[in-house]
Amino acid sequence: MSQKTHHSSYFLTLFMLLCTSVLLFSCSVVPVVISSDPDMQKLKLGETLFEQEHYKEAEKTFIAVLEAHIPINTANTAVYNLACTRIMQAKTLEDLSNALILLDTWRQTSQPIISVENPQMVITAQKKIAQIIEADVIARQLEDKKNKQIILQQSKMIETLQHQISALEAIDQELQEKKKPL
Repeated sequence: MSQKTHHSSYFLTLFMLLCTSVLLFSCSVVPVVISSDPDMQKLKLGETLFEQEHYKEAEKTFIAVLEAHIPINTANTAVYNLACTRIMQAKTLEDLSNALILLDTWRQTSQPIISVENPQMVITAQKKIAQIIEADVIARQLEDKKNKQIILQQSKMIETLQHQISALEAIDQELQEKKKPL
């Protein structure tokens, strides 16, 4: 199994695990209440930026929340939001993998009973995951097609060269026979 195939199957497995986990956890979502807590206000601001597709600004907001000394539940929400934001910014499978690892970190540390994470964020992120995986599959198919064309061209070239070598050997054989003394 090639390393790319191994990575793809790893990403797909991780993706499926995360989808299942998120679906299980998001069934008990409690809406975020408007709070006077500045960290909760920053989280809400980050979610708003996310919804407006200002992912860089949302990422900075979630990182700022994480860097503050905050309660574990608020930190878990910030990790979840940051993971979803990084998924949306992912350009490569490596970016996606790093974001999914962060999302898996959230899953491992989150409370299974009550959750304040916004499920719409991960739903939006899942669409992005599908786009990245689809783009990777298409790129690999194009690369495979290109490689097959190169192999076909080289095979034809080898056939031509073998034919030319056979013809030159025949000519050489004729010349050798003509040079022999009678």
